[in-house]
Amino acid sequence: MTGEFEGTVDFGVGPMTSAGGSDIFLLKLDPSGATLWSKRFGSPHGETAFDVTIDASGDLLLVGSYGGDAAVPSVDFGGGPLPAPGTFSSAGFVVKLDPDGSHLWSRGALVSEFTELRRQSAETIAVDALGNAYVTLHSAGDTEGVVSVARLDAEGALVWTREIPTAGNLNRHGDLALDSAGNVLAVSESKYSPTGYCPCVLQFAVTKFAPTGDVIWSWLIGPESPRDTYPETGVGAVAVAVDAADEIFLSGWSFDEFDFGDGGLPGGPLLVKLDAEGELIFSWPANFNSAIAADAAGAIFLSGNASTSINGLAGHDADRTESWTIFFWGQSHTRDMCVSPLGTIALTGTAYDEEVGFGSDAIPVGHPSEAFVAAFTH
Repeated sequence: MTGEFEGTVDFGVGPMTSAGGSDIFLLKLDPSGATLWSKRFGSPHGETAFDVTIDASGDLLLVGSYGGDAAVPSVDFGGGPLPAPGTFSSAGFVVKLDPDGSHLWSRGALVSEFTELRRQSAETIAVDALGNAYVTLHSAGDTEGVVSVARLDAEGALVWTREIPTAGNLNRHGDLALDSAGNVLAVSESKYSPTGYCPCVLQFAVTKFAPTGDVIWSWLIGPESPRDTYPETGVGAVAVAVDAADEIFLSGWSFDEFDFGDGGLPGGPLLVKLDAEGELIFSWPANFNSAIAADAAGAIFLSGNASTSINGLAGHDADRTESWTIFFWGQSHTRDMCVSPLGTIALTGTAYDEEVGFGSDAIPVGHPSEAFVAAFTH
């Protein structure tokens, strides 16, 4: 589990104090939720971690963003300070640690293109059976945004980067997942404005890349022009998961009624299923859309709401039937979710209310926001 903090925190194995701005925390928990160890990484510049995953050897791979300049060294994950972002105000990083949290390698300043886009970050990561890491990168300026995918080999060398094809110029937020052949399914919120500012329109953007970086197919659907009377219109992709049959599940939302080709959906959260060739199987209204995961039997799980503070967890059969739903109480937002081989569903995110509940007793929240982790069986 990872995230960022300011001040001093104690996850049960001793206090950690940030170096100035926000620092990164990394926790390892046992199956009961007890903390095995905690790590802090930071500098006076401020750092953020967005995602963590585990490879076949049990090593950890962590991604996020960091700042730095020539005067004060950037964050050091154990291999020396990362390269200063230079002309960028922030840069993306990937770090590989062993199961005890010790440094194996780290790489910063991942993006050399888009030099006019000063804010850059690494947002999500997945790793294949050979240890290759695939990362979504977001590069943003005042009136432009690009989402791309990078591949790094098992030793951290950059192999390629590819921009996710869209029609947008204000693209934001990427996610990815791997299929059984190591192909990359990547999504982006494709956001377009003729002026660089809203009113703007969103389109649903999904691309399948081969491990070589070649585009196998690309799927872009949604209205082409914004409406002057609305800040944002259209339909956007948020998260992606791939099941054991290589079928693709996408969560997202629409601002208005929208038809993917199998009948109109109302505005709000939605679930889309594609086959391995990118053909639509179904689209369906959903309760949640921030995080999505699939288990070995083909069940799909959704949590979080990208547009409201209403949160919960829903389980769907592979044919889109919603078999059960749990609504959480209090204000919280799910950031990520995974399903273990034994069927345990784990969620991480942020709680904002004085008390929150995840289907159990009330949990007090002692600060304006706190991280949470919750586990469920199904």
